[in-house]
Amino acid sequence: MTLLPTSNLAKLTASAAAIALLSACSGGTTAPETFDRDDFISTGTVTEIERGINVDGPISIQLEDDASFDLEDVDLDLIFDEFGKLIDASGEATLSGELTDTLTVNSIVKTEVGLRSGAQINSDPDFGIELVSDRQYLVFYLGGDANLQIENRATPGTFEEITLSSPLDSRAFIVVDPRDPMHYRFGSTALVGAYGWGESTSGLLPFSPRLGFSELDSFYGHTLDNGAMGIGFKVFDFFEIQGTRVIKDPQFGDINWDDPFASEIEARAGINGGLNFAFGVLGIGVFSFDLVDASGTIDLGFDRQQAAFALRIDPDTTWVPDWFHFVPETEATGQLFVNGDTNFSLDLTSRFKSRIPEADVAGTLAVNNQYATLTGTTSHAGQTLEASITFENETTTGRVSFPEEFMDEIQAQVRAEIDDMLSGAESKVAAMQQAKTDYEFEASLRGLRPQLPVIADSVTAYLEALPNAVELQAEQTTRDYINTACVQNGLVRPCLRNVLGERARKSIIASAGNNAREEVEEAIETPIEVMAELKKQALEGDDDALRGALKDALQAAYDQRNLKKEVSIEHDFGFPFGVRTIYTSTVERKILNDAQQKTILDARDYIDYIPAASSAYIRAQDLIDAIPADEVLQSVKDQIDESMDAIPEVGGVGYIAEGSTYRAFLTIGGTDYDVGFNVLDPLALKQGIAELIVVQMADAIE
Repeated sequence: MTLLPTSNLAKLTASAAAIALLSACSGGTTAPETFDRDDFISTGTVTEIERGINVDGPISIQLEDDASFDLEDVDLDLIFDEFGKLIDASGEATLSGELTDTLTVNSIVKTEVGLRSGAQINSDPDFGIELVSDRQYLVFYLGGDANLQIENRATPGTFEEITLSSPLDSRAFIVVDPRDPMHYRFGSTALVGAYGWGESTSGLLPFSPRLGFSELDSFYGHTLDNGAMGIGFKVFDFFEIQGTRVIKDPQFGDINWDDPFASEIEARAGINGGLNFAFGVLGIGVFSFDLVDASGTIDLGFDRQQAAFALRIDPDTTWVPDWFHFVPETEATGQLFVNGDTNFSLDLTSRFKSRIPEADVAGTLAVNNQYATLTGTTSHAGQTLEASITFENETTTGRVSFPEEFMDEIQAQVRAEIDDMLSGAESKVAAMQQAKTDYEFEASLRGLRPQLPVIADSVTAYLEALPNAVELQAEQTTRDYINTACVQNGLVRPCLRNVLGERARKSIIASAGNNAREEVEEAIETPIEVMAELKKQALEGDDDALRGALKDALQAAYDQRNLKKEVSIEHDFGFPFGVRTIYTSTVERKILNDAQQKTILDARDYIDYIPAASSAYIRAQDLIDAIPADEVLQSVKDQIDESMDAIPEVGGVGYIAEGSTYRAFLTIGGTDYDVGFNVLDPLALKQGIAELIVVQMADAIE
């Protein structure tokens, strides 16, 4: 045998990268150093080249304990650094015979061979695996099909034969670490298609979770799978990995992946890749996930049987059951646990959008074998509420809580509203008491006439604003209907939000608003005309004929004191929805308030008897007698002050949503109230609670 020549090695440039092999194996020992020039022996032709040599013929790499790694026919360039350490190898090699202690090449295969560090392999997506970053590996790219014989380490003396071919879009290759020994093969086989599989005698196959999670840690394993693989966790409808699986098991035992927790061995598996899985929860529905980014470990053994996964899901609304009112708006991250008793728990954190009622909730959806619950917070204008949402039998039940300072703000709002009420009462009393000095009120036509144009203008402005308000209400109601309406059609349950395109949705909403607006505009035409006539007559001069016309206008205005209009909008959505009523409402308004009605009636009643120049007066002693005494008003204020010291307790806030139906409820001072406002909106909730407390306190004082 001929040692490779050492001449010219001193001329190697100091800039050549030295690769030191410092990784610790799973047993805690230090990995072997980089190959030296003295490790290579050849009886073939050895030729000096720049920074190294070329070997043509057989070559033997000397290993520990007098072992060697032999290749019978190579044309190989070996490059060394100035210290004689191997830094590169490239060329061609013919594989035939034993390659490692468990891998034999039965055919003769031409290959391209190169030296790669683990770091180079780890950074190259064409490999798709992780090896020890500062360890050296020989990579053989196969020039044709290779017939391989693999010995089963679990049952020595038994073998499996496969033919390894290049996949359609890549090349078949074999990675070898002679000093481990370790091999990894990737290619297509007749039964499984493109797949990678490897084994390490010394347990030097690293696993590092790609996603961070406290339950996951790094370790070194003995076998490696790379490709599509199923795991038979019984609790799931399916559970499939597209990625890598590293198994730590010095005994190289057989794991039953159809039911891994039934395997009677001690082992650990680490997984990185895309995860597809689905499961159903009784009374809740099916959760289905597609290519979730996942890292996980599976512990098998008599003391601990558990799988733990870290998950990251791109923004996707399809993995929750169809009937859920909540869907994720952002990326979801979380954890999945499964144990040997087929119990599981899934926690996913995201920002979820509620459709009924409308809200954004930042929180965590927790799902296990029995229930699904969303807990989180919803915020608006600097106000934050905590919400706990449960899902069962197509019914969403929410409970809302708020911080202590939220109640302090409600109490301040209650105080302000009561102060406004008292201030208004005091102002009215003061005005009446001021009139008490001359308690005769002018009720002549001259006194009433200037008020009539003001009333007419006020009523007209109010009426003219109605169509726009009804149009907006109809559009919002139609939008809510489209977002929630579904129909059972055989085994499927299509929903309008999934059937209608954006253009059709906008067209239907706009049409409903326009139709509602037109109906209300028609309803207010007569009242507006009456008010215009009233204003016109009030501005005319005064004589018997004109007073008669004004009296008729006053009577007509009084007859229009109330407005009531039924508005109903239908739309034909086609099969399977058909014609649906998408908006119905009764527009019922008091056009003239009580004071305006009284003014108009007074003018009508006195117009025949009081000429314009009259200075007659109507005594109002009855009104004066009705003014509350000062001591009564003070008593009310004292009672309110006492009530503020013991403001009623808010015992519960929540809602129930089922289909398109929403019902919210409050418990204040032991009394339950159904409310129509959005209890997931902090501002609406605060205003609603304050108003109910004011009503309750007023009732108590009466």
